[in-house]
Amino acid sequence: MDRYQPNGTALTPHERELLTILMEECAEVTVAASKVIRFGRENRPPDRVTPNTEILSLEIGDAIAVIALIADLKLIDWGQVAIGINRKAERLGYFLQTPTERQLERTARFDVVEGIRNRRPFGEETWRRLFDCLFGSAR
Repeated sequence: MDRYQPNGTALTPHERELLTILMEECAEVTVAASKVIRFGRENRPPDRVTPNTEILSLEIGDAIAVIALIADLKLIDWGQVAIGINRKAERLGYFLQTPTERQLERTARFDVVEGIRNRRPFGEETWRRLFDCLFGSAR
């Protein structure tokens, strides 16, 4: 029996390291989100003065920083990221059981991200547009 032969370009040690760090950061986001669910927004773990929501925010920031490094290496395609954002917004619009009016408005604005597809993303303008689309003026 023949075995599958991968035909992709092998990753460099640096690319492998960054992808491993991304996995770790995503796991840390998962843990932080779980703590908010289990213990509440303002809860502070006994060994920290930082509330759970701030810890979650910092972990998301860490993950975004690694995503930026991975994007610089062209391991992700921002056009596909924009498509994924739009796809998730559509799915949330259908499946989310507890949407707020603001979330419904926000999902309708996700098509702004489509404009990122044809640009060289990752400059300050791209982040501004992306964050404006996702979070409005509530930065």
